[in-house]
Amino acid sequence: MRIVFFGDSHAHALIRALNKSGDQSGLTAVDIRRIEDGKTNNKTILTNLAQSYPADHLFCCLGGTEYNLLGLIEADEPFDFLVTPDDTILPDRKPVPNGVIRSALAARMRSALGRMSEVRAQYSCPFTCVAPPPPFAHIDDTASLPRAFLPHLTKGIAPASVRRKLYMVQIGLLEAHCRAEGIGFLPAPVAVQDVDGFLLRNCWRNDPTHGNARYGAAVIGQMRDFQLA
Repeated sequence: MRIVFFGDSHAHALIRALNKSGDQSGLTAVDIRRIEDGKTNNKTILTNLAQSYPADHLFCCLGGTEYNLLGLIEADEPFDFLVTPDDTILPDRKPVPNGVIRSALAARMRSALGRMSEVRAQYSCPFTCVAPPPPFAHIDDTASLPRAFLPHLTKGIAPASVRRKLYMVQIGLLEAHCRAEGIGFLPAPVAVQDVDGFLLRNCWRNDPTHGNARYGAAVIGQMRDFQLA
């Protein structure tokens, strides 16, 4: 059984896990941006993927950082919103309608979903979308923020509860897209999340977006179970 995982930066958690374990049992993880030369982040989807990476089951996680781009750094006017009727709005924050948040995230996700459709069109095997890692509860001095965020650090980091809500909305949009397109959907492994749905500290790398090899190993195990179900 040939299993292929295509991702952008999130592919590296799986690549590191496979390298660490020495697993050669039919699973390949690929950073789809770097196929041509191994280092250039090319967002154009190549047209010969099925020939270069034949698969009996294809898994894909393109994009995935959109919720962080929207809400990792505190907004000029701090906001909060409701996802469920039981949610609350934090004090001293502007309430924003859920629909506005959904529209903003959907616009940011459009490129990644389009690229995913381009990948899927090249294969006839089962196709499954993999959720990105959950957010971190606390971003401390050991975290290294991506370069794009550094000029805005004076605004501070948005509260964990707001970032978690943004992640939930993004996952909801992903699931809805997959249902509409007849695509399988694989959420983040429960075992790598705390009771509040944040990524466990021993599963994240040194930035607030990516999982490490331990996280990658959990996703690989979940993929194998999903593929056999």
